[in-house]
Amino acid sequence: MTTLSILPIHYDLQVTRGTDNSFEFLFSNPEIGTAYDISGDTIVLLARLDTFDGTLKLNKTKAPGSHSAPLEGRTIITLTKVDLADAPVSADDISKWLYAVRRIPASGYEQVWFSGLIYLNPTVAAAV
Repeated sequence: MTTLSILPIHYDLQVTRGTDNSFEFLFSNPEIGTAYDISGDTIVLLARLDTFDGTLKLNKTKAPGSHSAPLEGRTIITLTKVDLADAPVSADDISKWLYAVRRIPASGYEQVWFSGLIYLNPTVAAAV
């Protein structure tokens, strides 16, 4: 029997300009419910404008030792208000960036685990 794992997993994210937005990513095998140990892994979130080779908007890296629960395959990536400074200002200007989260173990084998859109919503209050 051959077992296939379909990666990347597609998730769309919603963020609001002028705020900090944290997302926890879980690296696991959903078929058997086992988390991967990411203790020695680097996790990278890249986001680009319009296309996957478009203008780079975000490059967030979580190095080994900085994961929230590495033995449980969990890491938290925070998109800060500074990261989102280019997000829309008015309610009529909701934009989106394409993103991908890569897992890079010590072996160097790089694989995209999550991808999707980041919807950038304007804030109700004045932008910071």
